[in-house]
Amino acid sequence: MDENEALAEEAARWEAYAEPLGRLCALLCEEFARQTPNATALPLAIHRCTTGTFALVLTPGQSQPRLLEYVEGAPAPGRCIVDFAREAGPAAAGGTAEFILGDVVLDPRGRYLAYTVDTSGADTFEVRLRTLPAGESVTVAESAAPSLAWDSGPDRVVHLRVDGQLRPVELRATDPRSGDTVRLAALAPGGDYVELATSSDGTEVLAAIEQHSRRSMWVLDRATGGLSPLREPRPGERVYADVRQGRCVMAVSGAADGDAVLLAASLDDLPVPDESWAVVCRASDGATFEDVALDGDRVLVLERRAGRRLLRCPLPGVRGAQECVGFTADRGPRDGGSPASGIRFVAGLRPAGAPLELVRSCWDQEARWYRLATGATVARPFPGAGPAAAAAVTGGPGITVLETAVASADGVLVPLTVLRPAAAVGPLPTVLYAYGSYGIPVDPDYSLFRPSLFRRGVSFAIAHVRGGGELGPAWHEAGRGAGKLSAVQDYLGCARHLIAQGLTAPGSLAARARSAGAALVGAAVNQEPGLFAAAVLEVPFVDCLQTLLRADDPLTELEWDEWGNPLADPRARAVLAALAPVDNVRPAAYPAMLLTGGLSDTRVAVAEPLRLASAVRTASTAGRPVLVRVNGVGHLGHSEVAEDWRDEAAVLAFVLTELGKDDA
Repeated sequence: MDENEALAEEAARWEAYAEPLGRLCALLCEEFARQTPNATALPLAIHRCTTGTFALVLTPGQSQPRLLEYVEGAPAPGRCIVDFAREAGPAAAGGTAEFILGDVVLDPRGRYLAYTVDTSGADTFEVRLRTLPAGESVTVAESAAPSLAWDSGPDRVVHLRVDGQLRPVELRATDPRSGDTVRLAALAPGGDYVELATSSDGTEVLAAIEQHSRRSMWVLDRATGGLSPLREPRPGERVYADVRQGRCVMAVSGAADGDAVLLAASLDDLPVPDESWAVVCRASDGATFEDVALDGDRVLVLERRAGRRLLRCPLPGVRGAQECVGFTADRGPRDGGSPASGIRFVAGLRPAGAPLELVRSCWDQEARWYRLATGATVARPFPGAGPAAAAAVTGGPGITVLETAVASADGVLVPLTVLRPAAAVGPLPTVLYAYGSYGIPVDPDYSLFRPSLFRRGVSFAIAHVRGGGELGPAWHEAGRGAGKLSAVQDYLGCARHLIAQGLTAPGSLAARARSAGAALVGAAVNQEPGLFAAAVLEVPFVDCLQTLLRADDPLTELEWDEWGNPLADPRARAVLAALAPVDNVRPAAYPAMLLTGGLSDTRVAVAEPLRLASAVRTASTAGRPVLVRVNGVGHLGHSEVAEDWRDEAAVLAFVLTELGKDDA
């Protein structure tokens, strides 16, 4: 049977299963609308240009952001400069085409806007330019990477060309007046991602060059047209940097001599010599740095400690003695919940004296926009960010947040977060999610979908397994390469803990993961299928060994840093052979399974869920449904909100049905 025939068979299976669920899916979509935060949009970027302040904001429930003009001190935003829903056009609104924004930048004088967009879902972007406020968008480059930067010296937009394997191979610049594009420098294709950015004062073009285990910062050297490192890269280090008025601040994690914040007075010599870097502070034991910004004469750093992100103002030269920046109108714990939150800096142009914009999120309520004035130690909600958060979501039940640590098979303690309906007692059907890859943490964040589980008496848990970033670079390293097998045991340990502690019951646990996380969770289901009533693996990386043996496939070379190179390393090949869910299906009573795929997905081929579904159907002794739901989009799903909601409604309807909670 060829792939098209297999897809047709899978579509028929799914349609037969889903037909009785039509009413439930429609009801879930109605709930998602009610559960969408009513607060005004969150900022994706703030650009304070000489002609005004422009905010790229995304309103909850909308598919595309808008570029709004803000008047400082005004209670609400002013006119809409660019509505990207209109840029996307009716095809994207109707779900027949994609419009995935990669990056949006403005020149410091606010005359030009540039953005990247993927219209196929295949991770290949085009660069578009327009004159503000009312010009038309024009495509100036194709086969581009998603990130951009504005080079204010020659006044041009800088972008990256990628090859057929999506590797950045050329640094380019386009003049917004003529539309002419020139090559600045060739980049050697290899296993590195490159992400461009403009320094917060708009003076420099920065580039993060990284694999999953290391990150170095570079700057555009206008004398050569190429990229020069801010500091010579060192193995295992992850570096974050900002430049303001000629000074450069750098936060370094994973350094051999300990994590530190460094400051250089100038960028006259590149790379900046080691002796020109002054140590602002060093991290205390167990802490690591994840981002940094200059604010006047002080440094602000995002620090991760004990699984939490904190905003700190380091005291110069003093180890661990750092003032913590607070947030007013904190929503705090609710019904025994956790004060844990996620914090991020908002990108964009920020001239001297301008406040620092922040977004803060937590598990039980939607994220909120905060503003930290220069020199202040308390961040305050931005007055134009909408009504108070406590009244911003309708129809969502309260929750209790439980946090604990679970001993894995080797005794390592694994963080586990459990979100339960408020006042619920006894065991509840539970969805257990994990990701555990690339050092990406699953930090506190509100989901408009989860309340539909809570109101039906279903809890949601997150196993923060090794390989993620919840406990810093060491936690990622422990789950990278051969450590992937340990992450599988972490997940199984958390599943057993939920049952042993009476938080759920045997036969009431659903596994869920997507992309790289599905390799770990799929392996866990193979090892102990009886623990789970259902499993949902979305765009799942489950044929790990065979995929990583194909060196010419897009992204394969970039993935070896995380998973190991089975072509060159026999141990890596053995680990992947033991991990890959497709290769380790065995006769057993498998749970009901739903796998998803995208026809335009360049990261995980649709053949992977097809192969796993076929193997499980052949081996399973339980007779439970094994389904594959495929759509025509890429790895990140639909760019249109209504289509995204329909996809999630289908997943939740499957989970609720298999957990016996589909009657409400």
